[in-house]
Amino acid sequence: MRTFKPSLFLPVLGLALTVGTVPRTAQGAAAVWDAASGQTPDQIPPAYTLFNVNAPPPSLSGGMLTMTSSVGANDIVGYRHPAAQLSVPADLRIEARLRLDSGSSNFTNRAPAGIQFVTDSGAKNILWVDQDLIFLNAAGDVRGPSAALDTDGAFHTYRIEVTGTAVGSPVNVFYDNGAVPVLTATLFPSASPAEISWGDLSEAVGGVSQWQHFEHNAAIAPEPSAALLIAAATPLLLARSRRGRGGKSRSGRSSVFTPRSHPVLLHT
Repeated sequence: MRTFKPSLFLPVLGLALTVGTVPRTAQGAAAVWDAASGQTPDQIPPAYTLFNVNAPPPSLSGGMLTMTSSVGANDIVGYRHPAAQLSVPADLRIEARLRLDSGSSNFTNRAPAGIQFVTDSGAKNILWVDQDLIFLNAAGDVRGPSAALDTDGAFHTYRIEVTGTAVGSPVNVFYDNGAVPVLTATLFPSASPAEISWGDLSEAVGGVSQWQHFEHNAAIAPEPSAALLIAAATPLLLARSRRGRGGKSRSGRSSVFTPRSHPVLLHT
């Protein structure tokens, strides 16, 4: 006869009660990273996820984060908040301070540094930073409006404001805290889930970009509730109980948990 052991659930219950007292991220709170903190974007709360395919790791030094890639090397590198973490508001604001040291692209609708924003409603756009030129994309993912501005002589602040989440919602880009937008476009259709990502977003480009600051106001998903935590932990506790009776589940197979990785989408 199987005996229920309350002691198995006490650690989980204690953790669940603790989670219930942890302050949640406020709706619309900014997710802010600054190089002056001495931490990389994946080390702060809420952490950005580093993606890196065939590129050198980002380097934090001298108050800036440097990302390096090569044209034609099929490499991408940067940081992102994926759909599982995001609740994109109707008044999305993204702000970045960066300098493009050098770079080039094999395609006119891509540039060495980019900031991509995809809403929950299947709509997106991307701000690209090229040599003394910035531009947004347009429907069909082609190159859209552009502005000739200094991008490599010094660090500059780029603020993106999106009003609405659906296709056709207006996108405005401001430069160095100016009152008038230097770029105006709209969101266009996307089959991708919600995401905010920044860095070298395409294997068609290469270069060196230096970043001092990045933030956005999309809400980060709250921590799981106590009830959900207990529900998620129950199968693991049962598996632990079975292992205590010989290390096998009733089917005869070992109870082993294998984490599943999430592939990074290459933005061609």
